Amino acid sequence: MRSNKETKDPSSLRPDNDGKDPPSMRPDNDGKDPPSMRPDNDGKDPPSKRRNTQPADRPYLRPNEASHAVIGCALKVHGALGAGLLESTISACLFHELTASGLHVQHQVRLPIVYKSVQLPNAYRVDFIIEKCLIVEVKCVEKVLAVHKAQVLAYLKLSGLRLGLLINFNVPHLRQGIHRVINGPESEL
Repeated sequence: MRSNKETKDPSSLRPDNDGKDPPSMRPDNDGKDPPSMRPDNDGKDPPSKRRNTQPADRPYLRPNEASHAVIGCALKVHGALGAGLLESTISACLFHELTASGLHVQHQVRLPIVYKSVQLPNAYRVDFIIEKCLIVEVKCVEKVLAVHKAQVLAYLKLSGLRLGLLINFNVPHLRQGIHRVINGPESEL
């Protein structure tokens, strides 16, 4: 009888598990990751559109702390890529940087609106909600207009959150593109 290596059975092409393979690649796992490795998803958005990360047992950051961490991540992305890229590209790179830094990140979150007892479930889509306390809206525009700030303020009111960052990546120095939008007293941040 021939061994698996001689018959070129696909399962024989997998390396022996020495504990370095991720759980989904281990032969004894049947393709299921432990719950701690799966992103939260309410079933409304596909995982590629909305992902949550679950940082290991730590309390959520306060809004000002979260904004400081987000600005640091945005500076890394802008420093590596510069200005002139598409918003979708910047958003994907920022998502990677935010999750790599260990922040709790919700990406492309839908915000419903209720008008005269009619609920519109997909009325708005927020780029990021960080640490369940900070809205981040990414722009790649020539100039930030009042309507862009009003958009973030509307997201804050609909979500009940107090602090938002509007970050325009289409600037030579990112500090020129960062705008704080506050819904409520700053002392509560």
